[in-house]
Amino acid sequence: MAILALLLAVASSASGLCAAYKWLKASRVNFVAFEEIGSRVEELPTNNVQVWINALRRTLRESGRINAIAARWTAASVGMAALSALAGLWSFLN
Repeated sequence: MAILALLLAVASSASGLCAAYKWLKASRVNFVAFEEIGSRVEELPTNNVQVWINALRRTLRESGRINAIAARWTAASVGMAALSALAGLWSFLN
């Protein structure tokens, strides 16, 4: 049971690191204002408010998607840490 506790602790640490990487990646999503002109896409400095709103919406959507993945990795990490603690307690009591 002690080996199971150790394996769960290692897996918890690995998933926690994965979650931290995803949180970092979510915080660094690029914000690019671009406009579709005909069939081509142009990155341009613009004063058109709708272009900025659409760019912000795309950026927030992508950041939110990555945040959701990070939250799942965090939940997995916490769950494995709890199971590791219970396995450690079980091996201590027996």
